[in-house]
Amino acid sequence: MLSCVPRRVARVGAVVGGMVGLFLLAGLVAGCVSGGAIAPVQSPSQPAVPGRGHAYVVGRGDTLYSIAWRHGLDYRTLAEVNSIREPYTIHPGQRLLVPEPGDSVPPEPDPAPKAGGEVDSKAASVPKSGATPALASTSAPPSSPDHASKPPVRIAEQLQPTVPVLEPKLLAKARSRVGGEAPAQPRQPAREPASNRAVVPQLAGRTVAGIRWTAPTSGKTIKGFGRGGNKGVDIQGSFQQPVRAAARGRVVYAGSGLIGYGKLVIVKHDSRILSAYAHNERLHVGEGDQVQGGEHIADMGRSGKGRIMLHFEIRRDGKPVDPLRYLP
Repeated sequence: MLSCVPRRVARVGAVVGGMVGLFLLAGLVAGCVSGGAIAPVQSPSQPAVPGRGHAYVVGRGDTLYSIAWRHGLDYRTLAEVNSIREPYTIHPGQRLLVPEPGDSVPPEPDPAPKAGGEVDSKAASVPKSGATPALASTSAPPSSPDHASKPPVRIAEQLQPTVPVLEPKLLAKARSRVGGEAPAQPRQPAREPASNRAVVPQLAGRTVAGIRWTAPTSGKTIKGFGRGGNKGVDIQGSFQQPVRAAARGRVVYAGSGLIGYGKLVIVKHDSRILSAYAHNERLHVGEGDQVQGGEHIADMGRSGKGRIMLHFEIRRDGKPVDPLRYLP
């Protein structure tokens, strides 16, 4: 009598186990039929969630633009990640999250370079007194090979009789106070009065991306874009020769806080394009100044290796692009 009990228990367990298995199988089949498959956590097409990166403590003289430039970011990405709105006021001691460069806004294709792939080598340098310069012209040439492999070329200025152009200057930027802290004030270099800088020569120009561009200085290109990791072009010249704004815009940085750039000016031309002028001996503009294309903004100085030159960059959406694709 007792010996048959384990057998009956085993049979009952087998029956119960079989029923549970059938119920589980039925549930899986129903899920498949109704389309109730388990969804992935994140679709491959979805963008990465911002937040990757490292902390950066704002120093005196920093601007949102200079920090973004230092880290190869679009300033809009840096502002969005840190919930900073225009006019992008930051303060000394403030901690910012600096995201990875890959989180930047996707760049658009670069504009087509000049026909022939070179800067006009026939254009003369700054003409001597008494010389009659050629008339400036604007072109919209087709695409051409990369400039990096080309031999050095001349970037020339073609001066026309100067005409006074009065441009109102943006005075001190309104800065809000957060938590009682004073806003970061850039070190403003000694510069000429605005009335002296308002006389702008008419230079040869070229319109690209809706912006009229002129040469930032005269001289030979001694190092092209991409050579040895160069993010711009290096233009050789004479000590303290004029450095000019390559296009109309607003100065968003003027100082020497970026290692490797010396005395630097960064000009914002629109929401996507900025230009930079490095290794200057003296700056004639400060943060917030509105400048015209061709306006004298600095004097050429020496690089860290003692070479007299201008390092010139253009960045679109935070990414370096070949300046020779923009310049006339």
